[in-house]
Amino acid sequence: MNAASAFQLWKDYFQLAKLVERLRCASPGDDDDPKRPLVPQPPQDWHQPAVVGERAPEEPTCSFCRHNGESRHIYTSHRLKDEAGRVQCPILRNYTCPQCGASKDTAHTRRFCPLTKKGYTSVYNSFIRNSAGKKRKV
Repeated sequence: MNAASAFQLWKDYFQLAKLVERLRCASPGDDDDPKRPLVPQPPQDWHQPAVVGERAPEEPTCSFCRHNGESRHIYTSHRLKDEAGRVQCPILRNYTCPQCGASKDTAHTRRFCPLTKKGYTSVYNSFIRNSAGKKRKV
């Protein structure tokens, strides 16, 4: 085997350097201008907020379930209330206030009952339980 036919480590046999340079300088879908720099473009369905303070739509969150230690899967599956103020949380909807008897659309806990005096604090303030009955520190 002579030196001319031996593999040369640093020789660019497939002109990969040219290909990489062309790909680096080309924009997606732009094969006719190899000198154009590659600039990432946002997806076509991407929405940039028009106003600086505008936020992207958030996933629903139920503060009642979250506060009671439910898993993320549970408390992000629904909202506490709808736009009209009706209770949407399935757990809270099934609860009946022991003071006033409210349930379903107007359900609330004793803490938020209109009949509760101003200084009320729950006796259950050091631990909360999730739906499986497991204790979680507040």
